[in-house]
Amino acid sequence: MNDYKIVKNKKVKQATLLTKENLKTFDEFLKSHFDSFEFIIKTKDNLSFIFKNFDEFISSSYFKKSEIISIEIQCLNQNNKLYLEFTKFNFLFIPETIRYNFYNNDLEWGYKFIDDLDLELKNLKAWYNIFVYLDFKLLIPTIYLFIILSYLSIDYILKGYLNYNISDIQYNDYNENDLFQFIRFFIIFVTLYTINFIKEYFVPTFFVALGNQEKEIKKRMTIAKWLFGVLGLGVFVNYISNFL
Repeated sequence: MNDYKIVKNKKVKQATLLTKENLKTFDEFLKSHFDSFEFIIKTKDNLSFIFKNFDEFISSSYFKKSEIISIEIQCLNQNNKLYLEFTKFNFLFIPETIRYNFYNNDLEWGYKFIDDLDLELKNLKAWYNIFVYLDFKLLIPTIYLFIILSYLSIDYILKGYLNYNISDIQYNDYNENDLFQFIRFFIIFVTLYTINFIKEYFVPTFFVALGNQEKEIKKRMTIAKWLFGVLGLGVFVNYISNFL
């Protein structure tokens, strides 16, 4: 068993858009440092495929139609081992799409390789990365739920022990206003989930643009540009009308 001198585990915080071109460039970088490879590809229809090299993976006809949701790469040479995983990990604020584990016996080479690897991974960052921050499906509802539960708890305690009301909610008796309050909370949650779905559609946190998915991401980007263009024009016209 190797006694590695460097063990580096890292989570890369960015939105990642993988294309045939940047994957090929990244593969060439890995080939310059490692001898043995294994690519594990997982698709949206719950299938997994194993390939021994990038060319075998990229030439597979199956991925022309299926959506890839995860890519794992294992790289080995005599003294070093690298494990990479590309997928969408759950996050609240900063998107996380890459994790890697690096094991090395050559200190000088290892530190330089880590710097080069981080730079190569940064080159895989989606150009719309800034728009992906903040997950409305997790962070906002979590904060909202915390505030609501805190508010209801304080209100319940004040009503029960100090006979002081900060809301019209009756905890012991049925009241139509109470029902409307909870319906309002539910609508807000649904709205946040809908916003997150739209955001993830137009600016996906992790996307592999291979096969039909290459056309798909171009279609989404075109629609998004039209929508932002119309929205921007509307704001501009509204602003100019104030001076007319």
